[in-house]
Amino acid sequence: MPRLSPKLIHHLSKTNPLLPLLLRQTRTPSLAKAEYRWLLSYVLKTPIPTQSSKSSYLKYLCHRRSIGVPLQYLLKTQPFGNLEILCGPGALIPRPETEETVFRLCEIIELNYPNLLGKSQDRNGELRILDLCTGPGSIVLLAADLLHKLSLQNGYQILGVDISSAALALAKKSLNYNISQENIPKNVSQNIDFVEADILTNDRSELYNKISQLFEPKREGKVNRTVDIIISNPPYISPEGYWKDTARSVRLFEPELALVPPALHLQDSVAREDLFYPVIQAVARDLGAQAVVLETGGNEQSTRVREIFSANGWETSIWEDFSGIKRNVVAWQKHSKWSCLESPA
Repeated sequence: MPRLSPKLIHHLSKTNPLLPLLLRQTRTPSLAKAEYRWLLSYVLKTPIPTQSSKSSYLKYLCHRRSIGVPLQYLLKTQPFGNLEILCGPGALIPRPETEETVFRLCEIIELNYPNLLGKSQDRNGELRILDLCTGPGSIVLLAADLLHKLSLQNGYQILGVDISSAALALAKKSLNYNISQENIPKNVSQNIDFVEADILTNDRSELYNKISQLFEPKREGKVNRTVDIIISNPPYISPEGYWKDTARSVRLFEPELALVPPALHLQDSVAREDLFYPVIQAVARDLGAQAVVLETGGNEQSTRVREIFSANGWETSIWEDFSGIKRNVVAWQKHSKWSCLESPA
């Protein structure tokens, strides 16, 4: 990381004495000024009784930012589509790559619905989406918002699964917060649910029962096709990549659990950073999912993940993100209507 010139710091301090604090993290004056505007706007909207108290709070936030606290933790939210996802310790901050993935998937659904559902005797007709490793629920909430606007004839249901109770608590708060801010209608909550579970466990029967009951509360016994599509942004960073490639603020403040797969359940044939992908493939098979959309670390990892699904009989493709990185592996059952995933909208 290049050193900041004393001349630049002096110039910024004359403009605003708080800017050098932000510069420690942003490294560029333009971004430091942008973060200052966001923090100032947040403080002005915060119910603090006196102007001097507001000034003190702004200084406090700038000092916190200078030591690496993520801006989203200070502002309490991260924009995600039309929504504001609540941010805080215990959950990963939503990334723009994930936002792009949800928009692409929902555009494909819009163009191809209702053909995607097929004809199943075990279905009520609604589109069923399962989000594994949902974290703060950003995928679930944005997908629900976008699908609600499509007014799908038979409706939809989205279920988010995560091992972290802290992340799920934040997801539920985000749902209520966005309803209170009128970002999404209140009745959208009827189409959303979250469940705490460990998908890496050797015995997933309890998880499957929970999922089936949430999607089919009035049906007993096994359902032939519990979900239509699984989407997941699982932990996919290796321990080496965690220390080498992630920002210091990420390592200090965001949960490692949401970034690096655990050392448990490792297989000799699978790299640790790829640990979740064979499991997601197995879950998709067991629940009769017709399609899967996955986020990866990009390029080489996407190639490996694609091979995992291809080896298990899935048709596959890869989507590039807005930076040209091979970010998403998509898979669908042979002869499935979900072959429309091959080329993103």
